[in-house]
Amino acid sequence: MTSNSQARAHNIALAFTSALIVLLSHYFTQQGYWHFAYVAGFVIGMLSSAVLHKLPTGEWISQDKGNG
Repeated sequence: MTSNSQARAHNIALAFTSALIVLLSHYFTQQGYWHFAYVAGFVIGMLSSAVLHKLPTGEWISQDKGNG
């Protein structure tokens, strides 16, 4: 698996996981557990930070030192 396809797979997994957390958060807030929305936001933030730190979405561009 190349780096680009691996990054795409991680981003898709992150999107589906975040969507699931949002849906669960909506369900629990409708049930009266309003604090779950804050927990869900924190979990999505930490999950996104961890995934984007491990595998950044941007591609590195190598600089040619001969073109000064």
